[in-house]
Amino acid sequence: MTTTHVPARRRALKALGAASLTAVSASALLAALPRPARAALQPVRLGYQYHLWGAPAVVALKKGYFKDEGLATEDRRFASGVDTRNAMLAGSVDIGTVGITPFIVGASRGEIAALGTVCYAGKTALVMARANSGIKTIAELRGRKIASQVGSTLDDVFKKQIAPEAKLAEKDYQIINVKFNDQVSALAAGSVDAMLNLEPFCSIAEDRKIALPLTDYYKYDLIPNMLAVNRPFVEKHPETCIAFLRAWLRAVDLFARQPKEAAGIMLAVYRESGYDISGPLVGRVLARLIVTPDFIPELPDYIRSQATGLRNAKRIEAIPDPAAVLLRDFLPKARARKA
Repeated sequence: MTTTHVPARRRALKALGAASLTAVSASALLAALPRPARAALQPVRLGYQYHLWGAPAVVALKKGYFKDEGLATEDRRFASGVDTRNAMLAGSVDIGTVGITPFIVGASRGEIAALGTVCYAGKTALVMARANSGIKTIAELRGRKIASQVGSTLDDVFKKQIAPEAKLAEKDYQIINVKFNDQVSALAAGSVDAMLNLEPFCSIAEDRKIALPLTDYYKYDLIPNMLAVNRPFVEKHPETCIAFLRAWLRAVDLFARQPKEAAGIMLAVYRESGYDISGPLVGRVLARLIVTPDFIPELPDYIRSQATGLRNAKRIEAIPDPAAVLLRDFLPKARARKA
């Protein structure tokens, strides 16, 4: 996002502040919402990142919110939104958490849309250099090997905005395709000089003195993470999607009203996955994540801008219409349905 987008980013923050008020009041709204007839609801195949960017999905599953709404879920964990998107396009996932770049690629094909956003994650993504590499600036990545999950939002923003600002073309550095959860190991082994990663892997690497931050992504991009849905599923089962969102709102509410409980759930998740991580670290990481399901006013123009760049790079053929891919009717129904 260029400097011309700074006012828009500030307006976005203002909008997100209002969204947080909505999240805080979600529990009061949910108390008045009836559970739909269970026979009318379809099972949901849910795909999500089993890390920070999929945190609301993780919380909703761990707390049993979907079951409370009469929903049966078949959940699948993915390392990235790219993997989730690919599973959706293959027809094996109905609803999933997907980064903005893979979302646009899927939406451009007319196959997926968005029920809402998962979060805005610009502060949770960082460019980091190996601690003993001597690298202190983005410009010093010239000629270096950089671990990146190719096709991800982080990869796209680095190539299009962060590196060019430092006068680095793609030929000036070497991208090594490494999944987010393997990048710290690659950095520690000396296989790469830097990484494009997200929390909590960045904080883990910094705490262990494996890596040092060069910049976070917030200066360049808010990084929306989308709650995507397959179009055939939402068209055939709108009531199921509304019930899904009611459960989702309860998870959003937990982040707003009981952040310590949300942090405790994510701490257990990371430890279950084999990460030696502390409670305070998880709390700091979650504090950098803006959890809201709401489409901020700037999102349509943002999607057009990002899609234009992807089309120019010949990664997509058509620019998706935000009015068609941002499904605005479902969240209000999930919030407002009366007994």
